[in-house]
Amino acid sequence: VCNEILTEFFKEVKEKPEDIELDENPIVYNQFQDDDVLLPYGLYQINASCAYKVLQKIKPKNIFELSDVNAISRPGALDYLDSYVNNNVDCPHPIFKDIVKRSRNLFLYQEQLMQSLAAIGFTLDEAETCRKIVGKKLVKEVKEWEQKIYTKVKENGFSEEIGKILWKILNDSAKYSFNISHSLITSKLSALTVWCKYQYPLQFYKACLTATKDLPNCLDEINLIQKELS
Repeated sequence: VCNEILTEFFKEVKEKPEDIELDENPIVYNQFQDDDVLLPYGLYQINASCAYKVLQKIKPKNIFELSDVNAISRPGALDYLDSYVNNNVDCPHPIFKDIVKRSRNLFLYQEQLMQSLAAIGFTLDEAETCRKIVGKKLVKEVKEWEQKIYTKVKENGFSEEIGKILWKILNDSAKYSFNISHSLITSKLSALTVWCKYQYPLQFYKACLTATKDLPNCLDEINLIQKELS
């Protein structure tokens, strides 16, 4: 439905979506700073109950923090919400400092796992193989990487501590890790729907009504819109 809403919306306004700056646009991110301001209807992904609650706690100020909202709003990753909000996690080892700096020292993304594997000597092809295993949640294949990590650490003169840290990162990632490229695309769409709604609310709600008029539950959609406007 999001695509239909945006298609109808951009028939009504002069701007084109590719020309709208979404990384730190105040029209988008100011809406997230007050719990009583943001109305969720029609907002891509963040209108879901879990993501909406996570967003209210994180209050993102840019597209990367909005991406973190999408990454954390997943089974397993929700355990990291309070740590992210409080920003009270130390980097587990200096070798990973630059990898997790932007995500408040939390390993939220599959690409961070790849970078960590490369940091101890795995090739990018090997790291990509591991990422795919994590992405498909192949638990048995993930377990096979434990010994590979300890062997690689020893081969390259790293301490066993780094092996333990990296194995924990990999084992945890298999439960929740998200793909950052997908997360950023999702977040761009989320931010775009927020911009549309708060820059041109009349045109946005009109687009919502047009896009949902043929749905079996169209009356429910009308009621949700009416509730926000009342």
